[in-house]
Amino acid sequence: MPYTTEQSVRGAVGELLRGAAHGKFWCQTCLAKFALETLGAGYHKRDIGRAMDKVFEAPGAMRPPSLLTGSTYRAGADVGKPPCHRCRVA
Repeated sequence: MPYTTEQSVRGAVGELLRGAAHGKFWCQTCLAKFALETLGAGYHKRDIGRAMDKVFEAPGAMRPPSLLTGSTYRAGADVGKPPCHRCRVA
């Protein structure tokens, strides 16, 4: 059975957050860009965006609460939060 876009995005982002970026803050926009780069041309930007919204609505075991909290993390959305590891927007 093939994976859904959401499952593929969840896997790519989960691997990033458990591996090289463990303990670093990433905004939702940069996580979506990373997933698009990782998954390749077979996925459309709009599908990745929709999948990221679903991942943030029901994160499951993908993300520890200390890394990302809330469901509205977009670049520049939360002043006072640590800067995004990739885009450096707070």
